[in-house]
Amino acid sequence: MKLPLFALFITAFAIGTAEFVVSGLLPQVSADFGVSIPTAGLLITGYAMGVAIGGPIMTLATARLSRKTALLLLATLFVGANLACAVSGSYIAMIAARMMGAFAHGAFYGIASVVAAGLVPEGKRASAVAMVGAGVTIANVLGVPGGTVLGQALGWRTTFWAISIVGLLSTLAIAFWVPDGSSGKAMDLRAEVRVLGRTKVLAGLLMCSLFTVGMFGLFTFVVPLLTTVSGIRSEHIPLILLLFGTGATLGVLLSGKLADWRLGISIGLIFAAQAVIHLSFVLFASNAIAAYFLMFLLGGVGMAAVAPLKTFVLNASRDAPSLASTLTSSALNFGVAVGAVICSAALSLGVGYAELPWLGVACSLAGLQIIVLASARSLTNTPA
Repeated sequence: MKLPLFALFITAFAIGTAEFVVSGLLPQVSADFGVSIPTAGLLITGYAMGVAIGGPIMTLATARLSRKTALLLLATLFVGANLACAVSGSYIAMIAARMMGAFAHGAFYGIASVVAAGLVPEGKRASAVAMVGAGVTIANVLGVPGGTVLGQALGWRTTFWAISIVGLLSTLAIAFWVPDGSSGKAMDLRAEVRVLGRTKVLAGLLMCSLFTVGMFGLFTFVVPLLTTVSGIRSEHIPLILLLFGTGATLGVLLSGKLADWRLGISIGLIFAAQAVIHLSFVLFASNAIAAYFLMFLLGGVGMAAVAPLKTFVLNASRDAPSLASTLTSSALNFGVAVGAVICSAALSLGVGYAELPWLGVACSLAGLQIIVLASARSLTNTPA
C-alpha cells in the first residue's frame, strides 16, 4: 500500500471506530451521565444524521482550500471532537462533541475519496477508493471490538483518548505523506454545485441510499432476528458479527478490483447478489447454519457496494467531484436512518423479523434497474 493511501486508510479507521464504538459502551456512558440507554443511543443515530447533514456543509465551508489542506483541517477537527468526548462533563456536551466529529466525518470521506482516486492511474481508481472504505470496515472488525474492550476495562473515556491519539498520528501522516500536487486545487464552488444536476450523479446518490435502506434496515434488527427466528444463542452473536465483519472486509477489498474491471457490470452484479441474499434470509433464516453463512455473505456482498457506487459518482463528477463525493456519504447515512425507521414502523405494525429482508429485496432490485438503465444510456463512463 502506498504511504499516502495508508495515511487516508488509518484516518478512516479512526473515524469509523469513533462512529460505532459507542454502541459497545452504551451502558457505561448512560450510567456516567445519568440517562437511559435509549437516550444514550442518540449518540449513534444523531451522529449518522450529523454526517448526512454536516458533510456537505463542511465541504462547502472548505471549498476555497486545497484538498490536502481541507483534509488536515477536517482531521484536526475530528481529533478535537474526540478529545472533547473524552473530557465531556455532561450528556449535552457529549452530544455536541459527537456532532462536531460527525461534521468532520462526512466531509473527510468525500474529499479523501477524491484524493485517493487522484493518487493512482485511471484503471485503479475504484481500488484506491475501496482502500479508504476498508478503513471503516476494518474499524468494525478490530477498532470497535478493541475500543469496547478497552472502555470496559479502563472506562469509556479511555477509548476516546485512544481514538484521539490514533487520529493525531494519522493527521501527521497526511501532512507528511500526501503530496500537495496530487490532492488537487481548491474547489470551484459553482462547478461543484452545477454537477449535482447531472442525471448520473443523481442516479449514483439514489443507488447509495437504496443500498443502505435495504442493507441497514435489516442489520439494525438482525440480532433479534438471529435469536428469535434462527434460534442462535445470544452468546454466539459476537461470533456471527465477526463473520459479518470478515465478509465485509473481503468484500470491500475485492469490490475495488471488480469495479476497476467493469464498473457498471460490477454494480449490477452486486445489487443482483444482494437481492438473492435478502431473499435467502426470508426463505432460510429459520435454519441456524444457513444464518451463519448468510451473515458472512451479507457483509461481503453488502459492503462491496460502497466503493463502486462512490467511484460511479466520482466518474460522473470528475471535473468538480468534492461536493458530489461528500454527498455519497450523506446519501449512505440517510439511507441508514430511513431503513431503520421503515423496519421499526413495520415491526410496530405487526410485521415479523423474518419479513424484514423483503425491504432489501425491493431496494436491491430498484438499484439493479437504475444501473441497467444507466449502463444502457452509457452514463457510467462520461460526464452528462
